[in-house]
Amino acid sequence: MIRSLTKLYDRLDQIDGVIRALRGDVSRLENHLGPPAPTDPFSEVAGVRRLFVRAVFALIEAVVEQHKLLLLDLVECAVISLGDGVAQTLSEKKYFYLSLRQKIQTVYEAAGAAFEQPIDPLGDGHGWQAFESATGIRNHITHPKSFEQCLITFPELETVKDAEKWFRAVNAGFVSVAGQHRDSHSNWFRPT
Repeated sequence: MIRSLTKLYDRLDQIDGVIRALRGDVSRLENHLGPPAPTDPFSEVAGVRRLFVRAVFALIEAVVEQHKLLLLDLVECAVISLGDGVAQTLSEKKYFYLSLRQKIQTVYEAAGAAFEQPIDPLGDGHGWQAFESATGIRNHITHPKSFEQCLITFPELETVKDAEKWFRAVNAGFVSVAGQHRDSHSNWFRPT
């Protein structure tokens, strides 16, 4: 049991590796976003901007999923408990799927309750608004109704960057709270 619990919390290091790899993609693309107002949706700059938005969302989705899986594994090992139905909701079994927005709210509210320290993904509201707007931007390049929707403006790029910055803060809150929980229960990890 001690070894398996240690492995679970070691997942925080794995999550950090995922973040570094995917954040590296975001950073490399960010250096090639081009001039403030490209007008050609077929240009290399327009393509890089679309890739940048997709890379930001790949980062957010991967990290939220990893945090969710860590919570579920900690519940399974009886290290934490979640409120009625929360673990079932997070497991997304059979015909039940959480949108990214719902998953973020559910994962971080559950983590705050389980680790007995709040993690407020909504914060002051500005980051959450940026995330919601960035989601709309991602949606219109993923499912464009016209080729003009394949263009991403400079203000839209700034919105996506704000959403990514907000999510980095949410992730940092999760890692801090999970680490504190692990440290406060370190006697669980020591062999007797």
